[in-house]
Amino acid sequence: MTNKQKQTIRDMRRKGLSYGTIATTLGLSANTIKSFCLRENINIQSDPNDEERKLCKNCGTSLMHHPGSKKKTFCRDKCRYAWWNKNRAWTGLKGAYHLTCFHCGTDFDSNNKKRKYCGRECYIRSRYGEGLP
Repeated sequence: MTNKQKQTIRDMRRKGLSYGTIATTLGLSANTIKSFCLRENINIQSDPNDEERKLCKNCGTSLMHHPGSKKKTFCRDKCRYAWWNKNRAWTGLKGAYHLTCFHCGTDFDSNNKKRKYCGRECYIRSRYGEGLP
């Protein structure tokens, strides 16, 4: 690998290009590019417009992102669980299904249109009988 190729790899990787794209452009192996980048500690530059993704969605603490991996949303599992428990109504879908419980006949909302029971209690009672816990 020439010095010019090394500098090109540095520039392309800092712009956010993948190992495969760089390898195809320079006519080298993707593993060679990856090894060189890891040895030289060449990281992808973060997008300056991506400031809101650098904070935990629940507590607002600063997040440490690792290059080449998915951007973190939460700082730890405890924050992820807390956020989802606070935001159970948020489904990310266009709308919920309005269903009627097969056992007790009450109306309930669900994201799963195949759901038959309003909860686990109704499922157990329907399957094993009214007298069982």
